[in-house]
Amino acid sequence: MKYTKSLVIRNPLSNDLKFISDNNKNLIIAIGRLEPQKRFDFLIKSFKEAHDNNNSLKLTIFGSGSQKQYLESLIDELNLNSFVLIHDFTDSIKEEICKYGIYCCSSYFEGMSNSMLECAACGLPVVTTDCAGGCASKIVINNKNGIIVDRDSSVSEYAKAILEVCNNYTLFYKNSIITSNEINKEYKLETVSKEWTDLFIYILN
Repeated sequence: MKYTKSLVIRNPLSNDLKFISDNNKNLIIAIGRLEPQKRFDFLIKSFKEAHDNNNSLKLTIFGSGSQKQYLESLIDELNLNSFVLIHDFTDSIKEEICKYGIYCCSSYFEGMSNSMLECAACGLPVVTTDCAGGCASKIVINNKNGIIVDRDSSVSEYAKAILEVCNNYTLFYKNSIITSNEINKEYKLETVSKEWTDLFIYILN
């Protein structure tokens, strides 16, 4: 019987991430390719329902892809033009993250989501599906620094999670800042670099 050994080494976090303030609780950010697996149409519909209950909410999506025109049409159809914006990817996304108060992920499947990791590391509470691949549970402690929703949940269930974070933002924000310190420590460049160094030493020996 042959055995194979494997080791997962995570992507490191940048050392220049900034913590958010608690003044942007109604501003939601989502980041990703505008492709079907990301289900931004599901997110926009969920946002619509949440916005009907809290009209101070705004959503900004950073990304580009084949569904951009479809998503823009959906925004127009739902009369959300003043509340939902789609921006192209930007090299200054780290600076943009700290302007928002909540990060949303609606993907059906993901690897390790760098955008979710960076937003959580900046202290943003996270609302995410339990996307296949398991990245959400590695970053989000359910009902502490965010809420994990079943990926087969309804629009209403996802909207409810958004409102839950908004309505209890002080608590989620406090817990997210605490958790972000742990995330930054675990994924900091020095920690990940040591993992690579240890791996090479093991191989050479």
